[in-house]
Amino acid sequence: MLGAQKFSFKGSASKNAVSSAMSEMYPAVILENLGKTLKRDVYPNEILERRLVELQKERLSLYLQLSSEYKKRDSLVLYDYSKAKLRMKQKESEREIKKLYKKIEANIKNEKIEYEKAERNTERLNNGDYITDRSSEWEKLTALVKSFFSDDGKIITKEDIVFYKDDVSALFSVSDEIMDEGYDSYNFKQEIKKEGINSLLTGEITNYGKYVSVSVDLYLYPSAKKIASVVEIGSVDEPEFLCSSIARKLSPYIANALPVKISISFEPAEILNKADMFIDDVQQDEITKNLVLQSGIHTIQFVCEGYKTEGTTYYFEGNMAYNIEVEMEKETNTFLNIAVDTNVKGQIIANGSLASEVKGKVSHIKINGKTVLGEFFADEKNVDFFYIPENLISEDNLVTVKQNPMDSSSYIDTRRKWMYTSYTLFVLSLIPTMISYGSFSNELSRYNNGFGSEVDVRNSQTVSQICSGVTIAFAVFWVYELVRYLVAANKVLPVEAKLPDKKFNLEEAQKEIEPVVPAEENPEDITIEE
Repeated sequence: MLGAQKFSFKGSASKNAVSSAMSEMYPAVILENLGKTLKRDVYPNEILERRLVELQKERLSLYLQLSSEYKKRDSLVLYDYSKAKLRMKQKESEREIKKLYKKIEANIKNEKIEYEKAERNTERLNNGDYITDRSSEWEKLTALVKSFFSDDGKIITKEDIVFYKDDVSALFSVSDEIMDEGYDSYNFKQEIKKEGINSLLTGEITNYGKYVSVSVDLYLYPSAKKIASVVEIGSVDEPEFLCSSIARKLSPYIANALPVKISISFEPAEILNKADMFIDDVQQDEITKNLVLQSGIHTIQFVCEGYKTEGTTYYFEGNMAYNIEVEMEKETNTFLNIAVDTNVKGQIIANGSLASEVKGKVSHIKINGKTVLGEFFADEKNVDFFYIPENLISEDNLVTVKQNPMDSSSYIDTRRKWMYTSYTLFVLSLIPTMISYGSFSNELSRYNNGFGSEVDVRNSQTVSQICSGVTIAFAVFWVYELVRYLVAANKVLPVEAKLPDKKFNLEEAQKEIEPVVPAEENPEDITIEE
């Protein structure tokens, strides 16, 4: 089980509300970034530590029982027993003491066996005498046969990483007195053991202006051994980026997996010496065919001038072999003209790159020959998206895009509110409709049975019809608003570019758009109050 403590905050602002929130937020976000699919490889020394804790707990319990049995035996002389009954009681107590002796001796013997087993498994581990996913079928079969004649068990066992209380926001805490004793103190270990935590994250935050430094330590229990320390610096405004970086660095230590072997095949071979390889944003001296990395999440990228950047981000699990095939593609730059059908001035962004300035309604862009996903950017809120399929992309081709830049988010929210309002009115109108219809049915039934009057029946029928009409009107209103909402939601979908029609005039489109000048106020219309 993996848990975390509330991080401590250094500095003058260590006790305000903001720092307190940050101290709880950072460990929770780090745990969230670690994910719930992480597994841990448990090695012989860790298995031994856990087994020793169990044996120690059992031995302590047996010793307390032995102490109690001795006191019970010694107190027998205080009772008014006959000599025969006293000897019988003492013999019973002696038998219980001997049983406890044997259990304690067996416990101590089991501890020696666990030490010997751990030594043998560690030696096998160092010699590579264990089964992995890369082992051949013959090696797996041989290991299966050996397991019948050995009680050493698996050298490496896998276990799922679960969070403390199965909640990333649940933080482990102890009293200040126990905290002052330290992470390796007996009382702290007892609290950890009580909660079932095997690994504990602790941290310290230092803040200077817009930037923050987060130092995280990872402790392994029951040994209270510090197995990792990570320091990361980032912006206060981007805690997600900082925490994901810390989680990526911690994951190999938490997973505790054996190194990963990665084979790389690179094409084309002639640019091998020109290309650069980056592993976790760190440039390597050269591209090697075989890599050995720690288990965990790694980003591997290949960059070469004149070629598209290739790469991948993946969780590389230990005891596994991976093959990465890299095929670098040349950049095929194509120049394309885009005519925007709108009277609003703006800028075009295509495939993440800023196009040339829009002259009138036409822009000239450089693309890589693939499908273009772009946007017409009028201002921060008014944006519209478009895409250009590959069949329209050719050198100096001209395409037109019908754009209507608008604040789509605000418009969708407005339509959603109207849709919910209309639905609420429709549902509420059902109540009087059902009541009035029930009243009409009741009056009609009474009239048919010889009770009531025709006037009451007609009045109740009129009320029922009016209520039904209102409900139908609100139902139509709701369907209408639902359609408008769906249409509004579809406005975020990109518009497909098309070839210009025969009436399109390029020179006319390239004329500058005249800005709209607000009309001046007429001084004669202005009145001044005395």
